Parts: sequence; C-alpha cells; structure tokens
Amino acid sequence: MPGNAEEYLLEYADDKKCVDWLKKVIKVFLADKKDDYLEALAKELIGICACTLEEMSTAIVDAENTEIVLTKLKHISGVNALANDQVIKFSQDVNVIYGLNGTGKSSYFRILNEMAGGKRETPILSNIYEETYQNISVNLNYTINGRDKNIDWNGAVRGLQDLSSIRVFDSGYTENFLKKHESDELVVKPYGLFLFADLDSFLSDIAEKANELVVDEEKKIPVINWENVLAESQATLDKEVYADSDISTINSILDSLDDVVISNNISEANENKIKLQTENPSDKLQLENSKKAAYATLLKRLRQIDDEIEAFSNTIKYDIDEYIECKKKSDDFLKQIEVLKKIPGTDSDEWKKFIEAGKSYAESSEISDVCPYCHRPYDESAMKIVKAYAIFIGNDAEQKLKKQENKLVKQREKTLQWNVITSTDNTLIDSTVLKLIKARNTSIATFKSNLLNAIDGRKKPEGTIGKSLEIQNRINEEMKKVEASIALLTEDVNKKSEELRKCEENITKLISYKSIAVQKEKIREMVNLRNKIDSYNKNKGLITKCKKNMTRLSQKAHNELLTVQLQEKFSEILQRMTQRRLEVVLSVKKEQTELSIKNNKKVSNILSEGEQKATAISLFLAEINVSGNKSTIIFDDPVNSLDHKIIAAFTDEIMNLDNQIVVFTHNKLFLDCIETIPKGHICKGIDSACSKTRGKHIFLYETSSEGKSRKGVVFERRKRDSDYYLSKAENYLSTSPFTEAEATCSCIREAVENIIDEIVFNGLAPNKYSNKNGRINWDELKKLNPDPNIIDKIHTIHGRCSGGELHSGTEREENPVDAEELATMCSDLRSIQCQAV
Repeated sequence: MPGNAEEYLLEYADDKKCVDWLKKVIKVFLADKKDDYLEALAKELIGICACTLEEMSTAIVDAENTEIVLTKLKHISGVNALANDQVIKFSQDVNVIYGLNGTGKSSYFRILNEMAGGKRETPILSNIYEETYQNISVNLNYTINGRDKNIDWNGAVRGLQDLSSIRVFDSGYTENFLKKHESDELVVKPYGLFLFADLDSFLSDIAEKANELVVDEEKKIPVINWENVLAESQATLDKEVYADSDISTINSILDSLDDVVISNNISEANENKIKLQTENPSDKLQLENSKKAAYATLLKRLRQIDDEIEAFSNTIKYDIDEYIECKKKSDDFLKQIEVLKKIPGTDSDEWKKFIEAGKSYAESSEISDVCPYCHRPYDESAMKIVKAYAIFIGNDAEQKLKKQENKLVKQREKTLQWNVITSTDNTLIDSTVLKLIKARNTSIATFKSNLLNAIDGRKKPEGTIGKSLEIQNRINEEMKKVEASIALLTEDVNKKSEELRKCEENITKLISYKSIAVQKEKIREMVNLRNKIDSYNKNKGLITKCKKNMTRLSQKAHNELLTVQLQEKFSEILQRMTQRRLEVVLSVKKEQTELSIKNNKKVSNILSEGEQKATAISLFLAEINVSGNKSTIIFDDPVNSLDHKIIAAFTDEIMNLDNQIVVFTHNKLFLDCIETIPKGHICKGIDSACSKTRGKHIFLYETSSEGKSRKGVVFERRKRDSDYYLSKAENYLSTSPFTEAEATCSCIREAVENIIDEIVFNGLAPNKYSNKNGRINWDELKKLNPDPNIIDKIHTIHGRCSGGELHSGTEREENPVDAEELATMCSDLRSIQCQAV
C-alpha cells in the first residue's frame, strides 16, 4: 500500500487505466513544474499539440524495505558561490551543518534537496561571481541497504530514483497541512494529503487556461463578409460544427469556383442586362396605355358635350317658346286697357295701389254700380274705365313676361360660359380623329352662336347639330387598335421582364459566387477552426472525468492512510513536543477520514505559531515512524520561531530516531542542545576512531564565507578550539618578515576564550546560557579547574592581546606587541593545555 499521497498519485499514474494526459499532469504536479507546463498541458488537453515533458523521476520506492544512508558529499564546482572541492562526510547517526546566513550553508541543503526530490523545489544557481562559467559537478557517496553506491550529479535531473525514499523537512512542509474546520477544531493533513486538493486546483487552473486557449483560437476565426452571399449559400457554409458530408460539400463548392471565370460571367450578364433593359417595350406599352387613356377621356368628353348640346338646345327652345306665349298674352292685355293710356300715371305704383284699395273697399261693401270713393253711379265712359281697371288689376301677363325675360337673360349668361371646346393631346390622338374633333368644335361654336342669336332675337334658334357618333366610332376603332397593341406589348413586356428577372437573379448568384470565391481560403480556415474548436470544447470534458477519479483516489488515500496507529503516534509526539494535552481524533467527513486536533476553545487559541510548526514536525516524525521509513531524514532550519523548550524536545525526538539525520541550521539554541544532549556526542575527529559508549555519533560542521565567490567553506566545528587558534597564531609567527601582529593577537585572544571554556569550565557552559532545560552534568562539574595562577596568566595574555589589537591609544603606539612576546604567549598557553591534560 502506498505510504503517502504522492505515492498514491504515482501508483495511479502507472496504472493502465490512467489516461496518458493525466499521467503527465501528475508528473508535472509532483515535480512542482506547474507554472512551466500549465499552458502545454492545457494545449494537449484540448488537442492543440502534445506536451513533451523533460525527464522526471517518478518511481515509487518501498520505504519499509529501502534504507538510504549518505556517506559523503563533495561539491566539485559550479554551485552558486560555493568554494570548490568542499567535502562533507556523514555520520550514520546525526549530522549538523551549522552556518550563519550568507555563509553558503543553504546551498548544500539545496544540493541534497534537489537530488532527493524534496517537496519544495530549490533551484541550483551557478556562481555569478566567476568570470568563466563552471559546470555543476557534485559527487555523492551513499549506501542502499548496505551496498555502497556513488553518483556524479550535474544538476540537470531533480529527484534521483535511488534517493527517493529520503525525507526532507523544510518550511514548505508546513504549508496547507493545518486548516480550520470548526470553531474548536484544526484539520491536519498528514502524508501530504493536501496534495489532492492542490491537484484539483491545478486541474481547475488547466481547465481555465484551456478555456483561454479556446477563446484565443476563436479570435483566429476569420471574419467572413456575408453581405453579398445568398442566404441558402450562407446556410451551407456558415455553421457552428461541420459533419464530414458538410466539409465534402463545401470543398466541392469552393473547388468549383474560379474568381476570374466568375468575373467574366458577371461582365457578360451585366451586358445582357443592359441589352434587355434597352430593348424592353415597357416604354411603348406605357405610351399605348397613355393613348388608350386619352381616347377614353376624349370619348367620355364627346358624349358629355353631346348631352350638354341636347340639354342646352331643348332648354333654350322651351324658354323662347314660353317667352313668345307670354309676349302674346301681354300684347292682348295691353289692348284691353288701351283706355287707361289717356289717364296719366296709370303705370305708377301709387296709382295701382289706389285702384286696388278702391276695389277692395267695393268688394267688402258689396258696391258694384257706384264709385267706391264718391258713391256716384258710373256713366258709360266711367264704366269703360272701371272695367279696364278691373282687367288691369286681375291680370299677371306682364309679370310672367318679365319673369320669362329674366330666365332668358340667365340662359344667355350660361350659354356664354358653356365650354364646348374638346382639348386633346395631339401627340397621342390619331390625326384623323384630331381633324374630326376640330370640325366638331367648329360646328359646336356655330351652334352656340345661333343659340345666343336666338335668345337675343327672342326667336326660335335656326339650324341643329347632331351627336358626335362619327367621331366616337372613329375613336372606338382607334382604341381597338391600341388595345391590340397593348396586348402584344404586354406579352412582350412580361417575357422581357422574366428574362430580365432571370438575368438579375443570375447576376446576384454570380456576385454571391464571386464573394465566396475571393474568400474561399478564409472559409476553409473558418471551417477548420470551428471544427477544431468544437473538438477542443469536447476534449475539455476529460477534466471533469479526471477530477472525479482524483476525488475517488483521495477518498481511498484518506481512508487507508489515516489510521489509529498514526493518530496515536502523532498524539504521542505532539504532546512531547508541545508539552500540552491536545485531543487528536480520527473522524469521517464528506466520505473522507480526517485527522483533527480538538479543543474546547476557539481554534485561534488552540496552537500558537510556534506550536503549529511543532505540530508539523510531530506529524512529519509520526509519518516516518508509522511508514517504517529507514532512510536519511534531512531538516532545513526546522527550529526557527520555536522556543527553547520545543527546540529541546525536537532534539530529543531526532535522537530517538533510527534513521540517519542531517540538520542544516543557524540556530544557536539548537546547536547548544545538540552539543550537550546525553544521548549522543560530538565526534572529535570525523576521520578518527570515536567512542561507542557515549551514545550516537554526531558530526558537527560549520560553514563560513571567505569572500563573494568563496562561500560554503566547510570545516569541523570542534576544530575551532584553543588548539586551532594557537596553531593559526603560530603559523603567522613562523613567517618572515612578521607582518600579521594584529591577526596573531586576534587568534591568541580567541585561544584564551576557548581555554576558559575547555579548561576552566571543562566544556560546561553556565546553565542559564546553555539551554539545557534544567539538566546539570554533575560528574563533569567535579572536573572544573579553579587554579588561580591559570586564571591570572590567561587574564594577562587576553588583556595584552586585546589592548594591542583593539585600542588605538598610547599603549598601541608606545608599547606594541612584538613577535617575541606573542611567541611567549603561545608557549604559555600550550603549557596550560598540557597541565589540563
């Protein structure tokens, strides 16, 4: 069974059921090359192009049966600014590489991390300070299950298969392993189980990038101008997706279209159109229709005038006859009242009123034989007059005559205004008809004149005028000719219009074909891209399937890895590291088993920042313990931000492990703990025999910087004792001429300070400074040397060297330290060393 999330993923990637694309995703993800291959994987997903991976080690190593032990690391050249030919020999127990920031310590960690394929990639840089480029060259000696092996490494490959069971703990290990779950709970993600969530996120990033790529491809689709393309042609060419039959049809259409041939056909069709438009009888038809309309109007006008002539003639004749009758009656009346002419004023209105008044009185008084005014009887003469007056008063002949006179006056007015002229469009009417119309107009004008003369002469009009039947018949004949011509022209127009319609339709098709022809390459590209994009979108569905498979794998890993054994081991180590009782439980949530830390307080109060790192270390150690991993464990600055209690606990924990331990650190508290821990000892000589009765062997190195291009100079830290500094001072004194007085003073002062620790205190630092967590080495205290002579002598030497080196006053100028005095100081210190032995 795989021992962590990475191994589950690697095992799944080796399964035949895993699609090749997901295999690549898993390899890239585990190699932490996500940014480098994100776009390439997205392109392969949708089908743009295949993703070619660089060599990546993904082999699964059996951690329970494989034991890797490092024996020697040699940096030959090329890594950052590390000094060439630096060697670190490893104890099979514990190894500590101590160095301040900037001394090159981290570069050695990067070398081992990259060779072992640590979770967090730490790129190896070349030495930028070298004038000429040096290739990376590192040699590593190690054993696999006791078999010696050796490898030369050039930095090109990350994660060597032989070293894959080595576990590396650095700051990256703590990322994502703790998450808030409930108000009183922290969810712990051991065995790198957070990798599943990160992989799911990576798959989502690939899907998003795939969508962006599809959008970019869509932007490449050429814009086709469909303005002149027929709708049915566009429907064939313009589709979202094209079947094979569609593509075959489109290719057939495009292959058949030749831009030059189509252009020539368009020119011929336009010429034919112009010819058809020129020969089109529409204008003739319009002219004939105008003639027909003109004849119809003329015919209607002639009939109207005929009716008017008859009406006028009859009316005038009747009115004149009436007038003559009234005139006769008036003349007879005048004869009857001839006697009244002798009486003046009888025609006046006053007289008439006078007579009518008398008549009215006579009738009302029933007087008939006497005058109504004087009541005298009438004589014969008076009687004639009275009778004449009676006729005059009772007769209306004069009024009727006058009324008839008025009618004739009005009739004359009307006759004068009567328009009998027939207007015609001489361009439309036949000349014969025009002549007949002209003669008719003349006849009507003469008839009109006769009517006026008859009215003026109060006599019947002379002569008559018949109807215009001859003209009308002639017009009807002409209209039949026009109608026949219209029928022929209409047939011709319809025929020409159909030909013109077909011609214009042909031109429209040709223009459509030309538009397609000049864009055929764009159309082919459009068809190709649209089908590709459809394929891309379908291929994106693989992401969903892969996500589901990874979810099932995650559930399986959670259920199999999160065991009661891990829970108990984690809880045990965590309590030792934090010295707090925290409830560690296994629970099933969302179909996955989770490891969580519970507390009855708010989650923010469960663990401090340092305790969270201690939790990560505890989880890391628990995983190693449960998995049975026997290979080397590498720590990079594991105790930063931890207090002295947790540092001491961590030191105890690594000393309890059976694995080879390599710790890179710049923490003085940890260094103090490792130097004083009773479970092991700092080996005085890495290449010499060492005691096997003092616990585990600890190899302690220190790195230093000797300039920008010479860092990572490695030496055994225990060698920087009093003997080291005295030897260095003696070396300066052996040179001639002697020029290193200040450097020699510095070395002697360092030697004095080390003698105080080595001889006076017997290597036991005061408890308040040593961070030994209350432990006192009583046996070593008995060996303390309180000899006051030694104290006085080293005090004098230290003060003299300090004054000679550090002060710029009169002592330095007037009483400088010379070579002879310095040599005496070295001799005295050597003597003190011998006394201590």
